Amino acid sequence: MGEDSPKKEKGVKSSKKKEEKGVTDSPQKGLPSKWQYLGAIIVSVITAVFLTHLIAASPIRAVEFILDDPPVLEKNLRLTQSSIILENAVYGPESIAEDPKTGRLYAGLKTGLVCEIELNKVTNEGRILRAVRLTNASDCDGSYKSFPKCGRPLGIRFSPSGSLLVVDAYLGLFEIDLVKEKVLILIRGGRHIDDSFSSTPIRFLNDVDVLPDGRIVITESSSRYDDRDFMYEMLEHRPNGRLLVFDRKRDTLREMIAGLYTPNGIVVHRGKILLAEMGTARILKFSPSANSVSVFMDNLPGFPDNLRKSRDGRSIWVGVPVMRSKEDNWINQRPDLRELISKLFSLQALEWILSLFTPSYGCVLQIDADYPTVSYRAPVVSSSHNFEGGTIRLTRHFDHSLLNESTRFHTLPRHSIVRLPNSDTLIEYEDEGPESSL
Repeated sequence: MGEDSPKKEKGVKSSKKKEEKGVTDSPQKGLPSKWQYLGAIIVSVITAVFLTHLIAASPIRAVEFILDDPPVLEKNLRLTQSSIILENAVYGPESIAEDPKTGRLYAGLKTGLVCEIELNKVTNEGRILRAVRLTNASDCDGSYKSFPKCGRPLGIRFSPSGSLLVVDAYLGLFEIDLVKEKVLILIRGGRHIDDSFSSTPIRFLNDVDVLPDGRIVITESSSRYDDRDFMYEMLEHRPNGRLLVFDRKRDTLREMIAGLYTPNGIVVHRGKILLAEMGTARILKFSPSANSVSVFMDNLPGFPDNLRKSRDGRSIWVGVPVMRSKEDNWINQRPDLRELISKLFSLQALEWILSLFTPSYGCVLQIDADYPTVSYRAPVVSSSHNFEGGTIRLTRHFDHSLLNESTRFHTLPRHSIVRLPNSDTLIEYEDEGPESSL
């Protein structure tokens, strides 16, 4: 007994060593390979997308639509040969108005400010003289969350009396007395239409002009989405927009036209209203006296933004911030896919994704203001293009042209105003990047 015990113990130890050695020396079994890891990730993503599609509600109600293939215009480089007027001093200027008496410029910024700019046409330099905010809100940095409280000044016009009319996408319609430095609110954001018992309150005002009888006409790009959710409006493609008219003598706000596809820029010409319908890439003409709407220009090469008359009144300048392509109808005909995309990605991500599939340049069109026919391409007099990988967000013209708004234009300094070569054309650019304020 005494001799057997040590032998058995030794045998046990030897067996354990073999087992340990076997575990160490033999190939590991049961661990996933890199392809199995990749497969698991793909399955997880597909499952997440599928569950999101089933469970999450889409922020849009997209519909199918088709636009004609865009026309081709002769290209040029006028917009890329600009000189800098005001650099890194304005953040997201949307619209510009020129004081006919002083020549000073006024622009609304993403931070909610309306600033006054003095332009030295001899030295080609500009400087900001003063600025006013339309609300008493604080922490107005031009961010997504700040817009509802701080406002977003968009369309700006001088009224016949010399005051400055400013449309804020969130806060309403304002009148600024530049001499007395007083701000008067004419229409508050969220106001209901006066002649409708079940009217939808105003939500996203965009541009403004004045009729010969003194009434003020305003475009409302959407009664469903805010300015900061503009991408949803374009993806949904429903007629959520309106043309409104405000009679300040009677303090009444009424609908002139309902059921518009993202109406944007507006200009009054010879008593008629020209309106940029961005969602359909066309310009409409509305006659208030006849209460009739017709197509003034159809099938634009891109999506029209602001409209402004030239100084001689014979031309209309059209800003085209985003160009169209023949491939656009692929996504236009797939509303379910657009709804799914809106569920999966944030608005910032959506903008980046869509920018990958859209032409990376914009243009400005000069069209005949009195062209008599419902047209397709024919009223175009000339165009200016930018092919340097950026986009003109909005445009506005005075004199030979005055362009506006926030832009991704990576070859120009951020937050700048530039002048076209050999002309009085001014363009505002805002490159993506850190936010600035005055």
